[in-house]
Amino acid sequence: MTLLHNLQVAAAASDFPPLGQRLQASSNGTLLWEDLLEGRVKVHLQDPNGLQGAATAEIPFGGGDAEVLVRLQPVGNLRGMLLQPDGTAVPAGRVDAYQGGRWLGLSHTQQEGVVGHFAFTGLPTGVVLLEGWDPDTRQTCRATAQVRENQTTELVLTSNDLGQVDIRVSKAAVPV
Repeated sequence: MTLLHNLQVAAAASDFPPLGQRLQASSNGTLLWEDLLEGRVKVHLQDPNGLQGAATAEIPFGGGDAEVLVRLQPVGNLRGMLLQPDGTAVPAGRVDAYQGGRWLGLSHTQQEGVVGHFAFTGLPTGVVLLEGWDPDTRQTCRATAQVRENQTTELVLTSNDLGQVDIRVSKAAVPV
């Protein structure tokens, strides 16, 4: 089991290294981490058979407890490219993943040293909605993908051209 702090922009990955523990049969399925910093944390669990689960919790400001329930389930991976309408890779974009209206995470488009490449690992199986965003052009896209157990699904997301918006202002049905 691994616990990760949700890093702030000013923090480096080495500032909050992952904390790992092994779940022992004598613990009745319970693990305890003490003296954590406040803020969002993510708990990830994987069993020897490949089932995985993750959950997030918020450690209250000033200290306190947070309880997290992690359900093990079959998982798969998604990876692909985020492209502009002309086929150019999006260098500084992001792709968010959702399932059943629940946010699963995000991937920046610079994974594995490849511009435009995004990757998600350990996603629950089933249909996942992906939303891509190019902050330079403000273009977006949406697509669904099927996550299959112990497999990696590859896909290409292409952002949509922006259209023109006409605004007409009127007062009491008379154009202003």
